[in-house]
Amino acid sequence: MKRKDKIVLYNVEIESVAAEGNALARVDGKVLFVPQCIPGDVVDVRLTRKRSGYMEGVVVNMVKPSPLRVEPFCQHYGVCGGCKWQALPYELQLKYKQQQVVDQLTRIGHLQLPEITPILGSEEIENYRNKLEFTFSNRRWLLTGEDPEAISPTDRLGLGFHISGFFDKVLDIRDCHLQAEPSNAIRNFVREYAIENGLSFFDLREQTGFLRNMVVRTSTTGEVMLIVVFAFEDEQARKALLDAVQAKFPKITSLHYVINGKRNDSIGDLEAIHYSGADCIYEEMEGIKFRISPKSFYQTNSEQAYRLYSVVREFAELEGNEVVY
Repeated sequence: MKRKDKIVLYNVEIESVAAEGNALARVDGKVLFVPQCIPGDVVDVRLTRKRSGYMEGVVVNMVKPSPLRVEPFCQHYGVCGGCKWQALPYELQLKYKQQQVVDQLTRIGHLQLPEITPILGSEEIENYRNKLEFTFSNRRWLLTGEDPEAISPTDRLGLGFHISGFFDKVLDIRDCHLQAEPSNAIRNFVREYAIENGLSFFDLREQTGFLRNMVVRTSTTGEVMLIVVFAFEDEQARKALLDAVQAKFPKITSLHYVINGKRNDSIGDLEAIHYSGADCIYEEMEGIKFRISPKSFYQTNSEQAYRLYSVVREFAELEGNEVVY
């Protein structure tokens, strides 16, 4: 469909939940995918893509909100690319997500399935993640109503998450509900320190700027790891920033930095340089300690990891004389 075409479909009723944060409706027998909706919403939709088998669109008017809707708890909901189902009660999120899996295995995969047990949901729906990565940007995502001509270069700086579908657009995050404190406090302090001290934020298109990323890792034992990623070495500026963070947050267990001069943000092939504190943090599960270094993988929801492994152990019905991987 050409960009100049602005087809609007009126009074579309959302029927179900689809993958990747989209909701699903049917118009004249054709499937329509729409983000930021939940079942029961009645909306006017502007088409953004039209294919032989489906259509995509965005809401231009909420005609009638679904009675299932709940108030999102995050100020960034609707703009940030994460937490796309906050307007839908958690128990219904589980129901619809489970139905997606069943549909894909049966309708698309043509598999005969046994009875499916319900999803074992998370007891916590806020502050459950143990790892978050934030990106610095010298041209943050502008919110509705913001005039780019009226915003100073300093006000264009941001530290947060990528906007869904845009590699170079970053939403400045002030208060994220995914990870417990001191995650927000650390991120907000680093942003303000960098602005006050004239440290340049990264330009994802031009590949310029000093500050690239930062990663905060936490554990249920109360330990905190911070990894700051710089685009190049500036020892004086780097040390001043890390020392300021350390002084402000003495409870940071493990502090590291990475110098990343590549054109991508991955640090798996780069050295994480230990700066202060312990060289790792520890997570604990059933009396077993797991050593977590800056580049270690660990299930991002620590409590759900334990529940997952508990179910696997139950299903395995081990007797104690097996060798398992």
